[in-house]
Amino acid sequence: MNPFSEENRVLTLKRLAILLAAIVVIFAAINAIWYFGYYQRYHILSSQMESYYQAGIEEESFLRYSMEVGDYTVTLKMPSYLSSSGFITIEPSEGYTAWLDEDGNIVESTGMLVTLYIWPEYFVNYEVGLWFYDDAAGISYQVTMTSDMEIARADEMDNALVEEIQSLISEHQDEIDALLRVAADSLDIHLGEY
Repeated sequence: MNPFSEENRVLTLKRLAILLAAIVVIFAAINAIWYFGYYQRYHILSSQMESYYQAGIEEESFLRYSMEVGDYTVTLKMPSYLSSSGFITIEPSEGYTAWLDEDGNIVESTGMLVTLYIWPEYFVNYEVGLWFYDDAAGISYQVTMTSDMEIARADEMDNALVEEIQSLISEHQDEIDALLRVAADSLDIHLGEY
């Protein structure tokens, strides 16, 4: 059998066409799932926000959307193409300020800054995080939470760390509740009891 015969060439071309069609269908399916199951969730949320470029750099990776809700700022970063790099933050609009002495040491601050991070997952549900930050007190903890606002993977963490984070959560529960209310009222994202 001659490998270069007309019959073998036609068969090879048919196989290549089928392979190419399969690759195109798989690529289209991946794009459709990402667009409708992930990106569209961000697009809907960003439609009610103002857009700006972070640090004035007009590149896609620096594009942000934000809105003020009472005393809070909601910021959204769109995910990059076919990635899950987007996020939403909710934090007090006043942010965090520290005052320094002449040697550059922090002498006073505005106190603990609690920021709520939300990462929409494909189609439904959310991954949630809290960031506790107070440079004057030497505190900077980021913790992943479940959508029911329980510490995620606490069994994999050191018990002392879990206790410290639970203490921060208890101490700042009113602020966390306010952040969750902003998510529920302004974005229709319901986490925990909200």
